[in-house]
Amino acid sequence: MVEKRHIIAANKCLFCSVAVDTAESSFIVCPFIIEFQMARFISVPVYCQMGMNAKSLSDLDFEKRKGLLPVVVQDRKTKDILMLAYVNKEALANTITTGNAWFWSTSRNKLWMKGEESGNVQPVYKILVDCDSDSILYMVDSDKPACHTGNRSCFHNLLT
Repeated sequence: MVEKRHIIAANKCLFCSVAVDTAESSFIVCPFIIEFQMARFISVPVYCQMGMNAKSLSDLDFEKRKGLLPVVVQDRKTKDILMLAYVNKEALANTITTGNAWFWSTSRNKLWMKGEESGNVQPVYKILVDCDSDSILYMVDSDKPACHTGNRSCFHNLLT
């Protein structure tokens, strides 16, 4: 299992298979099948918000933007918008597997984990998918700067 940090896609489990009750808590163990038929396991708390629909990786429309989806990154506690980036299938799979935010750099044409150089890692608490399944939202726990300039948010410039 992954660390105690839990990834939730649309607040529901992807491909649920086994429910487990322990003295500590109840959770569901879910195999997450990646394109290359590799099985990963994530544990997801049982609670769900009403009105949420479960989405799987195959539901996402990566074709609309030639293999990429925009990702809005939001602090789950303050609700601050921290950054906008892009993911491909591999970056999203890495995020789900590791619990940390991964992206595809459109300027460097490479996969990267947020904080791999700066140390400002963004643990992902929840992943939400928009109504058209063509963009996603990472809800993160972040008390460090998200922007490469050292600012908390990349959105620190006012258009006049």
